[in-house]
Amino acid sequence: MAFKVSFSDENAFSARLTGAEQFDANLTETVTKMVAEYYEGPYEFTPGEEEQTIPVEDLVSTQNIKINPIPLNYGRLTYSGGILKVW
Repeated sequence: MAFKVSFSDENAFSARLTGAEQFDANLTETVTKMVAEYYEGPYEFTPGEEEQTIPVEDLVSTQNIKINPIPLNYGRLTYSGGILKVW
């Protein structure tokens, strides 16, 4: 069974019930649900030298957040037989 409710504003809604032959409802009670704000991005991050915080507390995301791999040349070490070089 599926019960879908859509709200167009605070005083109007439509409801649709599928997959059930009978349905009883009591609309005398009020249910309040807090709706969170959407996270606006960015949705892609690359690790760096400093700690990063993705500010998503109490927000809803519309897509996955991508954490890129550490770049291959990040902190690269080379050794030429006598010199150790850190990039």
